[in-house]
Amino acid sequence: MRVSKVKELLAGVREHLWENSLTRRQASRAIQSEKRSAITSGDQDLAKECWCLETALYLQDEFIEAFRELKRGTFYDAWCALEKVEIAACSLSEHCFDGDDP
Repeated sequence: MRVSKVKELLAGVREHLWENSLTRRQASRAIQSEKRSAITSGDQDLAKECWCLETALYLQDEFIEAFRELKRGTFYDAWCALEKVEIAACSLSEHCFDGDDP
């Protein structure tokens, strides 16, 4: 799976909600592989992009998990998941968005 495909999967989370855990694992492996290659070759921009995608994937997973916890009635677990989302989103926004991005 290529990084461009991972971007499509991340953008299309509403349609699939990671029902297919194989696809999610493939996306994660693709990002990790691309990031390792970027680090090895010294391509900091690509490594940063991969880190951003990795973090976005994590955010989506935790956000979905938070809503699953809410549906189960485990509100504290949902709150904990949303706290993780907030922390990771702050980190992502500090490192991955230029002032020109909407």
